[in-house]
Amino acid sequence: MKKKLIIVSASIERSPLAFPMGALSIYTSVLHDEELNSSVEADHRHFYSDSDDPYQSGKEIASLKPAYLGISLYLFNREWMYAFLSAFTASYGETVIWAGGPDVISDPEALIARGISYLTIGEGESSVRRLLSALLEGQEPEGRGIYSPGSLHSSPPMRRISMPFPHPFLPCRRNSAPIMEFSGR
Repeated sequence: MKKKLIIVSASIERSPLAFPMGALSIYTSVLHDEELNSSVEADHRHFYSDSDDPYQSGKEIASLKPAYLGISLYLFNREWMYAFLSAFTASYGETVIWAGGPDVISDPEALIARGISYLTIGEGESSVRRLLSALLEGQEPEGRGIYSPGSLHSSPPMRRISMPFPHPFLPCRRNSAPIMEFSGR
């Protein structure tokens, strides 16, 4: 019997430009891996952080009882994903969860505290396949781009900064506004 894998993404809004390309690339790589495809039933679920309720979405995905759950984490959907994970883990706690995406490195300890077992860093198409292969073989996933609670190294909290925008070296009008807020404690 195949084990169920669900990859969840949450775009910032409904738009032709808000497309979960990273999550879809990982989903496609799993579908085209013959070994994994014979053992895993993969699915991708796409939500919108501006209109889909994360608690309802978490319960919906939990009702499917996946063996594996991957989430695609960005600065703009981090709070949505935290709420999603809260509802998901409260409804179904028997899932191996990993997170990938650009924002997993900003505060990995917070992700682990929310029930995430693994972080994938970098191009997920290969690291997620290695992670799943190891799990299916009953081994501890390891290797480039795969991090577990034991392999994380604590770093000092990042401080929030505000930079002038546009930058003084850019030939644009000068306004002062935060360009990016770093996640951290």
